[in-house]
Amino acid sequence: MPSPVTRFVLLTLFVLLAPACSGPQNYLERRYHDVTDIVDLKYGGSLNSMGLGVKVEITNYLGLGFAGGTYEEIRESYGRRLYVGPAEFFHLAFFGIDGPSIQEDTLDPRSESYGLIVNWTQEQRPPVIDRMRIGAELLLFTGEGGFYLNFGQMADLVLGIFMFDPAGDDNLADDSPW
Repeated sequence: MPSPVTRFVLLTLFVLLAPACSGPQNYLERRYHDVTDIVDLKYGGSLNSMGLGVKVEITNYLGLGFAGGTYEEIRESYGRRLYVGPAEFFHLAFFGIDGPSIQEDTLDPRSESYGLIVNWTQEQRPPVIDRMRIGAELLLFTGEGGFYLNFGQMADLVLGIFMFDPAGDDNLADDSPW
């Protein structure tokens, strides 16, 4: 009789691979993408960029920071969705502005947020499932970098094992715009 560990491993493999045998094509590729969606990155800058400070964010609704800057090009992922473009950044304690440059004629407000304790006036937000993330950003002169753990995408991975896609991103290409 197999040991409890062996039975657990075999049952886990069965649960993970059974949908791959009977479900839609690309099951394993979709789960791989779900795993990579858990980490959201924000980075960018250039010699024409300038900023200094730090921000910590607990969900899309609550952040604390002391920072200011303007960046020529920022890349920020929310799960598989990506914003690329100029950005301005200002945070003073719980009040902050973070998003596309207001000087651009082609303002895309999808990642823009204004808030006092809560990001309450953001015109358009990332999909609901991508708002539940925890992370931090650092602005250091001509560059900016951020790292977030996206708990909504973790749930998407777990439910994806059973062929559910609450993020609605299984058919999206990597780096899809909103």
